[in-house]
Amino acid sequence: PAVYHAHAGAIGAVPEIPHLLTLADTSPRNATRHLLLLLLAALLQPRCAASNAQAQKAAKANGYEFVDAGGLSLLVDLAACAHEQPLHITASSAAAHATHSGHAGTAGSTATN
Repeated sequence: PAVYHAHAGAIGAVPEIPHLLTLADTSPRNATRHLLLLLLAALLQPRCAASNAQAQKAAKANGYEFVDAGGLSLLVDLAACAHEQPLHITASSAAAHATHSGHAGTAGSTATN
């Protein structure tokens, strides 16, 4: 997510949002779901969009893709069941998950709790 936050204009819209939503919906692991939600948040509202017209255009396209793929329904479902399984993500647990899944270089800056 950190790379997209900084370079959304250069990267552009991401067509894999439906796949990311499917992964977030079907993942049995809270940590994986949490990291996917952080990525989706970056795709929908990159920090550089405030000063970059191309990033704004990419975020808008990502937003339409998110809604068309059923993203709002997934967020409602997650909000409704969030109290059932509390999620406590720390930088170390996110890094451990990334290392275990083979993405060692991507998780260090994604967790904020």
